[in-house]
Amino acid sequence: MNRRWALAVGVAAIVTVGAGSTAGAAPKDKAETYICNGQPTTFIVGGRSGFLNGIHYLAHNVVVSGSFDPTDPTLPTQTFSDTQWTSGQTGGLQCSLTETTTTPEGVETFSIRFNAIPTK
Repeated sequence: MNRRWALAVGVAAIVTVGAGSTAGAAPKDKAETYICNGQPTTFIVGGRSGFLNGIHYLAHNVVVSGSFDPTDPTLPTQTFSDTQWTSGQTGGLQCSLTETTTTPEGVETFSIRFNAIPTK
C-alpha cells in the first residue's frame, strides 16, 4: 500500500471514531496541539471531541488534505482531500495543523483545519 492511501485510511479511521463520541464524556485518548487563533492550543482529544481547560469542544467543518511526492522522479505526486462535519456552524476557535515527513520513499505533507466550537 502506498503512503498516500495508508494516511488516507488512517484519517478516515479517526473521522469514524469521532462520529461516535458522546457529547458529555471526556475523551481518554491523547493530547494534540494545533494552532488555534494564532496560538498553540492543546486539546485532550477523542475523535471529533476535545477538551480545553475543562470546556468540551466539537470539531466542525474539518478539511483534511495532503500529498506524497515520491523520491522516484518517474512517479507522480499523489494528493488527497476529505471534508467532514460540514455543519455550517462557524465561530469558536479557528484551528489548523500542517506536518511534513521526509523518508527515503519521498515527502509526505498532511494538513487539517477546522472550527473548534464549544458545546453548551
